[in-house]
Formats: sequence, structure tokens, C-alpha cells
Amino acid sequence: MRATPTLGYLMERAVLKTVVLLTVALVWMGSVEIGHGYAETESDERIELARPAASGSPRELIARYDCWTGNPPLDMVGRIPGHAVITIGYGPPTYVGTNGVDQALQHVFEKRHPNIDVHAFCR
Repeated sequence: MRATPTLGYLMERAVLKTVVLLTVALVWMGSVEIGHGYAETESDERIELARPAASGSPRELIARYDCWTGNPPLDMVGRIPGHAVITIGYGPPTYVGTNGVDQALQHVFEKRHPNIDVHAFCR
């Protein structure tokens, strides 16, 4: 048969639970405040730290030739891109013309040319 807990035991458990809950709440509130501290800058703009794109990297080629990933810009909707940024096998990223665009489109839409990585399409 189970013994009835004493008043002292119940009080100890209540105090322990309260201390644990308060500790968790304080840690959570502190972490939220730390996060807000980083957001408070003197300007309204968001600060993003990013490394500059390495020369010849896909990111650098995309920026240099004004390329896009995902949905095309409005002036290119329904048109075939004239260029692309691709990597063939283990080679370097390359800015290609119409011959490369054809293979890139086949890779993206027809799942052909598995040795090509298409990074972006360009005008």
C-alpha cells in the first residue's frame, strides 16, 4: 500500500518545480534578449556578412553576367536563355553560349546529361 505524502514532501516538490521552471524561463528570456541585441543596429538595414565570391566561382560568374536561378526575370519569361553557368564533370564552372544552354535545358527539364551541374541561366 502507498503511503500518503507528507506536507513537507509536497512543499519540497512544489519549491523544486518552481525553481526549475523559473530557471528555464530565465534562460529562455535571456537567449531571446541576446538575439534581440544583435538586431538593434543604428540603421534599419539588415547587416549580412558574406565573403566575396571567388574569382571564377559559380557565384562570381552569376553576378558578373547577371544570371538567375529559379524563376526567370520578367523580360525572359517564355524565352530561351542565351547563356548559362554550368560545370561539366569535375571541371571549372563555365559561362557557356547556345550549345551549352541546350544541354543545360535538357539536363534540367529532361534529366539528361547527368555529368552537368547547372548553376544558372543568363540572357
